[in-house]
Amino acid sequence: AFALSTRVNDGVVAVSTSLTQLLSAREVTGVLAHEFAHLRHRDSALSLSAGTFVHGISAISTVFSFLLVLLSLTGGLPVDGSLLPTVLLVVAAPYVARALQAGLMRTRERLADETAARLTGDPRGLVSALVKLERYNRYLRGLFRRFRFLYTTETDGGPGWLRTHPPTEERVENLLRYESRTVVHPALRTA
Repeated sequence: AFALSTRVNDGVVAVSTSLTQLLSAREVTGVLAHEFAHLRHRDSALSLSAGTFVHGISAISTVFSFLLVLLSLTGGLPVDGSLLPTVLLVVAAPYVARALQAGLMRTRERLADETAARLTGDPRGLVSALVKLERYNRYLRGLFRRFRFLYTTETDGGPGWLRTHPPTEERVENLLRYESRTVVHPALRTA
């Protein structure tokens, strides 16, 4: 499932058929509330802005890298230790920008989880969905590993500091902590 919106009061939430088959109605409600929270907080626009920032920093870094190499090769710059801080800055800038973007997105995911718990009054619905989806993703990763010779993309999301979503365990802990402060809607108690 995902939410997309670029304007206020205008957005779309998409849900795969597989998600509705895998999850119970209570779990789907939690996932939808999470996605509607992204719409409410205008996370699509924020994500687009952050992505544009990261791509801009990467492009500028590439241009500066090219210029530094070109000037060094033509004798325009000394090839000694005096350029080391500049080189490190140019090389590190895209990674720092990407880490900041990922940290921002993880914060927005936590906010969407909390908002979903508040909207439904049922943090355990989303917890159950997250746990089930995590198990399903582990199963798929294992399946993909068996057929790794067929594809070239990495299925694991890279280092934690570059991931856009907090670990499932952390999200579950946060939602369960939030549960003690939440009043469950009577219709959801039996679901």
